[in-house]
Amino acid sequence: ITGVTSICQGETSLLSDATASGTWSSTAPGIAPVGSMSGIVSGLAPGTANIKYTTPEGCYALTTFVVNPLPAAITGTRVVCEGASTTLFNSLTGGLWLSAAPAIATIGASTGVLAGIAAGTTVVTYVTAAGCSVTASVTVNPTPVLTGSNFTNPTTCVTSDGTITLRGLVAGQAYTVNYTFGSTPVTLVLTAGVSGSVIITGLAIGTYTNFTVTNLSGCTSAVLAGPVVLVNPAPPTVPVAGSNSPLCDGAELDLTATDATGGVTYSWAGPAGFSSTLQYPLISPVHLNNAGTYTV
Repeated sequence: ITGVTSICQGETSLLSDATASGTWSSTAPGIAPVGSMSGIVSGLAPGTANIKYTTPEGCYALTTFVVNPLPAAITGTRVVCEGASTTLFNSLTGGLWLSAAPAIATIGASTGVLAGIAAGTTVVTYVTAAGCSVTASVTVNPTPVLTGSNFTNPTTCVTSDGTITLRGLVAGQAYTVNYTFGSTPVTLVLTAGVSGSVIITGLAIGTYTNFTVTNLSGCTSAVLAGPVVLVNPAPPTVPVAGSNSPLCDGAELDLTATDATGGVTYSWAGPAGFSSTLQYPLISPVHLNNAGTYTV
């Protein structure tokens, strides 16, 4: 008897014999039935059967036929992020793993460790020692990449309107943004604008670190450590106060304040409850209770 005598469950094999006009039979038709005239053996279930070929004269030949089990379905997480890994399993041990597209995802031949290389889809195959195999589709999702950041400081010393911009993302896509302000973790959801950037707004002065973004597929970028330090605007120069004193009782006191910064507001204080927000306030007439020190 010639032909392949070891097949996988679900496969067939054609056996033949040099002596013509014989018939075929199987000792285990529940495992490997054979066509009585064709010699085609079907692997129905794992196990062993004896295949018999009998001539018209009653002479016969026997061969042992093996039906090997198919590996079970591949288990484990078949979705992975670029740059991340996961492990696939099969209950029938001792086989080898293969990836149809290693540029998308590689897999350890003996370990089943799947590594996401680039976004896309590939087919993973598990092959047993007997050559029986099972396949599964694997998806690699894109991992966001932060290419840089820039910031604007608060516009005044009493407002929290600073911003930090994170660049390198996909326009129109929503991201969960995580960062640390001082020692406090912060999480918020932002959508990237047309330039592929998300802008964190309403920020106070302080130190911001450890920025990450996570896309809707659950893939998280590498950490952009920073730090980004937001500061208050530079304070104005110290004003120089002046006046036309000394004066006599009943005269007019002219106060002056000079400042090189420009665009500032003033706050005067002085004797007898005096106050003013003018750069050049005056008191007229002055009396003895107006004598003293004026500050601005």
